[in-house]
Amino acid sequence: MAALPFVSQHVSADPVLLPLEVKIDDPLLGDTNPHRGSFPIPTVGIDGHTLYIYDVTSPLALTVVDENQQVIYTAYVPAGNTTLVLPATLTGTFELQLYPGGDYYFAAEITL
Repeated sequence: MAALPFVSQHVSADPVLLPLEVKIDDPLLGDTNPHRGSFPIPTVGIDGHTLYIYDVTSPLALTVVDENQQVIYTAYVPAGNTTLVLPATLTGTFELQLYPGGDYYFAAEITL
């Protein structure tokens, strides 16, 4: 696993927005569905291997997992509008996971 540094910049590209789901990360909580209004949900777009992450009010941990839930890539996402280029070696369909801390995370399917 390798992590590349983030580059903070204003975006001029036209990325495709990813629909994020809120998922529980604590097996003891079962299928409890957290209330969406209790925390800010970031906006994430993708253009090729470039992720655009907006509305990040606190740091996030980013993880990319394969269909077997094996971690393929991780990175740190600082607060603020950020851009991250995923490694070109990542090809296929993956789940993008953003962890703000606590018992939940945001997830979306990405195809690279």
